[in-house]
Amino acid sequence: MSDLATFVEQGWADHADAPAAVAARLELGFELLRSDADVSALARLAEHVYGAHLGQWTPGLEFLTRLAAHARGRGCLQPGSPAEADLARHEATLALCRGDADPRAGRSTSERIRIGALAASSLSLFDAERAQGLLAQALQEAADSRLPDSDPMNRTLAVCGNSIAAGLEELAERSPAQRALMITGAETARCYWERAGTWLQVERAEYRLAHTYLKAGDLQQARWHATTCLQIVQANGSPPLELYYAWEPYALIDHARGDHAAAQAALQAMRAEFPRLAADEQPWCAESLRKVERALGG
Repeated sequence: MSDLATFVEQGWADHADAPAAVAARLELGFELLRSDADVSALARLAEHVYGAHLGQWTPGLEFLTRLAAHARGRGCLQPGSPAEADLARHEATLALCRGDADPRAGRSTSERIRIGALAASSLSLFDAERAQGLLAQALQEAADSRLPDSDPMNRTLAVCGNSIAAGLEELAERSPAQRALMITGAETARCYWERAGTWLQVERAEYRLAHTYLKAGDLQQARWHATTCLQIVQANGSPPLELYYAWEPYALIDHARGDHAAAQAALQAMRAEFPRLAADEQPWCAESLRKVERALGG
């Protein structure tokens, strides 16, 4: 790899399927560090891989300690820099997951909320009840804080909520605690993208909610959110990629409802949008189309 940005991008591309392999090569990024932003990018990937995917809190903390030392030696980590704050947040997240004395003490309200949300996301596949408690704390503090929409805690809650829901949706089965956390995560993403994002993030949060409620077995709520997703897309010019994916939950939800004619109509709508997709979008969208076709029986 010639630069840290490419190295990190490849790590994000590979991490879901091979988190242990990504963790094993993270230290190769040390020699590519050139800036404060590089340190932040590598720390974020490390915290996510060691936390949310591997549940390895201590190895993650040890990696961040080595990263900080190496970055300081290369002059890429200055006292009071944004990267130093990012590193401290990621360290606190993993420490909170590990069960250390609460590392949120003495921090600003925004930082406490962000650390709690990140820890909830990292714990979601390992301890749903504890994750739910941490997310509830973060949400209550956010509601009480009256922080402005520009505060970064809004985006952190939105991203973490989506990550929690998306991860739990992938499980073949969910416990009652996991089901409840999945729904809380998706609802959190929808609420805080309204504050931190654009119509695009809000629409995608509705897409997430449609899938979440489908997995939760609440088909009425699932279809309501699918409809809202489609309406937002249509109100904003019907971009082909967004319209393509807006039809996807309809196909799956109507199939689950036993309305096979409606499910096939949604599948045909996806097929109709496919040629309008950009050339670089079609390969990965083709896989999602095949998954829907298999779900509907061909």
